[in-house]
Amino acid sequence: MALSGRVPLLLLLGLVPVVLRPTTGTVWLWVLAVLVLTAADWLLAPRPDVLTCTRRPIGTVRLGTPTESTLLVVNTSRRRVRARVRDAWQPTAGAAGNRHAVRLAADDRVVLRTPLLPRRRGDLRAVGVTLRVSGPLGLAAR
Repeated sequence: MALSGRVPLLLLLGLVPVVLRPTTGTVWLWVLAVLVLTAADWLLAPRPDVLTCTRRPIGTVRLGTPTESTLLVVNTSRRRVRARVRDAWQPTAGAAGNRHAVRLAADDRVVLRTPLLPRRRGDLRAVGVTLRVSGPLGLAAR
């Protein structure tokens, strides 16, 4: 479970009811409401395995020659998916801009491109793909 920056902001918004009615019960009620909303958002978030990622092979690249990685992301579910995709590469691959915000409708697909600038000789190795799928409120992610 990953929390977004909206959760602390929502907790700060609770200062308004606390100022209007300064009791311990108001504070606990607000914290409980934020916890329930966050848990509901996390439960409503689709599982990350509804996204299928396929990387196209790069081939041989010369030192200092720019190239790009192409990642095909497909939503296999019947729901809209909002996610952050990280195309992870070894540090010497020089991956820049490897974090992508993705919004996919049902059965939709998108091609993500990550620029690479190798800083060392040898094969470029992809470390993997990291997915963080957000819930409909944007409070929590899987």
